[in-house]
Amino acid sequence: MSPTNDARDIARSVSVSAVMSLHVSGWRLCSRPDCARVARACLTYDYSTSTVWLDPLPADSDPNHYDLCEHHATHLRVPHGWELLDRRVAAAS
Repeated sequence: MSPTNDARDIARSVSVSAVMSLHVSGWRLCSRPDCARVARACLTYDYSTSTVWLDPLPADSDPNHYDLCEHHATHLRVPHGWELLDRRVAAAS
């Protein structure tokens, strides 16, 4: 096995144990592929109004929402012509 494959195997095992411990504690992970960070925000969108909302993470999971970690929520870019409404700041005030 090459060093690259060893590193991938280690990363996978760390991710699996992180997922298991978060699942037991009731935390959710970021919905972005290959991200093992804890979710901190919730993304929803509406095609008819070309609007994307970022809200604080709700207590219950919803299959129509995307959970995002702080990094992915902060660096989120929406398509040209769409509006991004970050309501996390308003909720914290």
